[in-house]
Amino acid sequence: MRRMRWLLCGLAFIGAAQQASAADLGDAFLRGSSTVINTNSGVTWDGAYVGAHFGGAASGTDFSGATRSLVAFLLRNTTIENENHVSDWTTLSKGDTTGTSYGGFTGYNMQWDQAVVGIEASYKPHQPDDVGQ
Repeated sequence: MRRMRWLLCGLAFIGAAQQASAADLGDAFLRGSSTVINTNSGVTWDGAYVGAHFGGAASGTDFSGATRSLVAFLLRNTTIENENHVSDWTTLSKGDTTGTSYGGFTGYNMQWDQAVVGIEASYKPHQPDDVGQ
């Protein structure tokens, strides 16, 4: 029964992959693309582009009691645990990595036949709440 389930899942996966083909999407979703019709090549990538990006993340961790039960189990029936309550000590702290991200970019592309060469500059200001300061 288990082999039959794997066989059906594999066939479903192969059948779903048959629907996808390369270049389903047009060039309109790519940044910097334009739909200027050129009599020689059709679409040209020449030109300048500019844009911005914004984002945010909210996450926090609390490992302050993560080792409490393990240490209490390891030190059970010992004098150090009975007198000093080592298992109640905080070994790891809380962490908060909530922050925002923003910046911008600009660039210029040049196209020769099928070759596209470009240059791009981006800017993201340093923020003191970034991880790995």
